[in-house]
Amino acid sequence: MAKITIKNENVTFEMPDNTRLLPYLMSNSAFPGGCEDGSSTMCACVILHGEDNLNAKTQAEITTLANAGLPNSKKNRLACQVIVLKGEIELEY
Repeated sequence: MAKITIKNENVTFEMPDNTRLLPYLMSNSAFPGGCEDGSSTMCACVILHGEDNLNAKTQAEITTLANAGLPNSKKNRLACQVIVLKGEIELEY
């Protein structure tokens, strides 16, 4: 089980490894959600710790972040495109 901490809400929850992050964020916090296909930045978040425990970015995610002026770093992610592979993740939005 992966452990997710949302720093700005002081919320921590667990979720299965190799699972899409967004549904768990939406059911365990006030996270706003998003388009679910990587075409908007409604679900943009910053990974504070554990970015190496996530899947690689999709091309849609890279393009959407770039179009929004967000740097292409491992820290900037769209929650709808994130699959938590394992471990502990800390994020804020």
